[in-house]
Amino acid sequence: MDMNRVILTYSYLPRRLPAARRAALAALLPYGRRLRLRGALHGQSQTLLGIALACRALGRVARRRVWPAELRFPTRGKPYAPLLPAFNIAHAGAWVVCAVAERGDVGVDIESTPGAIGAPMPWTLREATLKAAGVGLTHKAQSVRVAPAAAGSGSAEQRVEYQGRHWYWRAAPAPAATAVHVVASLPMRRLRSSTLPARQVVDELLRAARALRAAS
Repeated sequence: MDMNRVILTYSYLPRRLPAARRAALAALLPYGRRLRLRGALHGQSQTLLGIALACRALGRVARRRVWPAELRFPTRGKPYAPLLPAFNIAHAGAWVVCAVAERGDVGVDIESTPGAIGAPMPWTLREATLKAAGVGLTHKAQSVRVAPAAAGSGSAEQRVEYQGRHWYWRAAPAPAATAVHVVASLPMRRLRSSTLPARQVVDELLRAARALRAAS
């Protein structure tokens, strides 16, 4: 059976990014996505940081620099990068997370969980499934059904069913007081996670962009 590796990258962003960094990141986006960058400044900052995380993780898999302008953000459906692995972004509270799958589709969701640890059917799992399927959160999350784990499998990975299709999910290592679920179209051989400072992720991308402009 085909297997894949999923990379999770977290960043903590308790406050909005400085105006200069927001403007510099926004300038790297495709024109259409830049026009849709509205709303509260902290929300914009989370969006921009998520895109920076995606570029960093995609570059790690592709072994080259990946730029925000390479990403596509359809009005309907999930973002993607042509000829690059699937990725998905989520944020809750001060946390932003990006998942990249080496193969197949992927969805991730993070939610704050004050006193909700151990919920039998976390909302995060349902949302991650809808995001992996690319149908958006307007679809009925109640139609996502958790399949029983295979007897004696000994795996942390289980299956979930949505619209007649099987997906694979795991509860991911998560920051305190949050729950994170990852859903993928292929069994996850590895689920690797790391946490990076938001400023490091943002400044790394902006420095690379400045160097590229200086060289051109």
